[in-house]
Amino acid sequence: MKIFLTFMIFFSSSVNITHAYNNESLAKCGALNNNFNHKYGVQLLDRGETYNTVMNDKLYYASSAYQLLLMAKISHLEGWDISSYQNFLDEIESSKFYSRVWFYDSKAMQKLSTGKLQLRMSEMMCFNKFQEFGHSPGEENIILKNFDTIAPYVEKLRGF
Repeated sequence: MKIFLTFMIFFSSSVNITHAYNNESLAKCGALNNNFNHKYGVQLLDRGETYNTVMNDKLYYASSAYQLLLMAKISHLEGWDISSYQNFLDEIESSKFYSRVWFYDSKAMQKLSTGKLQLRMSEMMCFNKFQEFGHSPGEENIILKNFDTIAPYVEKLRGF
C-alpha cells in the first residue's frame, strides 16, 4: 500500500492544496469513502475473506489507501500529535477537517448500500479529489512518515 501511496503523492496532478483542503466536497468524499470502506470490508469478510486477505481486493485496497492518505495529509496540515494511539484518537476528535467529514456522515448516508456509496463517490469523482489532495510537493517524506505511524492505528480502529 505504501508504494501506491507514494505514487499518488509524487505523480498526482498539481492542485492548489489550500483550495482542496477548504473544499467541502473533499469532506463529503471522506464520509462516503469511510462508509464504503466499512461496509465493503464487512461484505468481504462475510464472503469468507479474512482480516489478512481483504487487502487482496483491489477496490478495498484503493479505498483503504485513500482513507489513509487523507488522514496522513490532514494530520500534517493540522499538526496532529500522533505519537500514540490515544493522541491519534484525540486529534481526530478535535480535527477541523474531520468535524466536517462527520457532519456529512449522516444516518441517511450510513443507510446507503455499498453500490450506492460507490456510485456517489464516482459521481463526485472522489478518487480524483483524493489524488489531487494528496499531491504534496516537498512534503512527501512527512506525509509518508505520518502514513506509517497512522496505518497501525487505523487497523486497530477497524479491529484488525
